[in-house]
Amino acid sequence: MNVKSLSIGLIAGSLIASGITLFITPASGKELQARCTQRLKAGKGSLQQLMRQCSDTTAKLKHTIHITKEQGQELAHESKEIIENYRQDIEPSLERLKNDITSLQQQVNNMKDSD
Repeated sequence: MNVKSLSIGLIAGSLIASGITLFITPASGKELQARCTQRLKAGKGSLQQLMRQCSDTTAKLKHTIHITKEQGQELAHESKEIIENYRQDIEPSLERLKNDITSLQQQVNNMKDSD
């Protein structure tokens, strides 16, 4: 949810509610003024609380992104090391297999030539 849209909605809703209250409430001017002041203070407090929550949430999100980025980089580095170690471990076996295959091919060719 967009914080700016939410804030605008809260402010617009408060203003509309205040306007409607002015027109439908049968009260004296001072009573009406006191109610409006009270509601504006409550709305201001709610808006400030919402802004604090948004700020806290933004800070937590930035922290989470930072941690996720670090862990992703660590994982990529570890994966590269594991793959490189695996390649180094199987390199001798691959060379032996290539040599064995070459030897077998030569033996087959020699057998064909002798027939």
